[in-house]
Amino acid sequence: MRRTVTTYPDGPALVRGDVEIRVGGEPVERVRGTVALCRCGGSTIAPFCDGTHKVTRFTTGEAAPSCRELAEGEGVDHEDLACPPRLDDPRLRESA
Repeated sequence: MRRTVTTYPDGPALVRGDVEIRVGGEPVERVRGTVALCRCGGSTIAPFCDGTHKVTRFTTGEAAPSCRELAEGEGVDHEDLACPPRLDDPRLRESA
């Protein structure tokens, strides 16, 4: 099976194949070959996605999915996949 990370606009990153996922440098146990990782920061089961991005209307500014093939033994750091809040997001503006 190929080892890939695919980020989806306004959604999670899908990690496929035998890829070590790390949070804070520590490996995270996974039981499935394909997992969705949270990028919005709101998941209650972080680092995995629980769909919160849909409720919060999370946006990434990306126009299309982006897929990257991983080398044998290459891992994924969750912190590298998370998206910072967009500064133009109207929900982040202070109310007058």
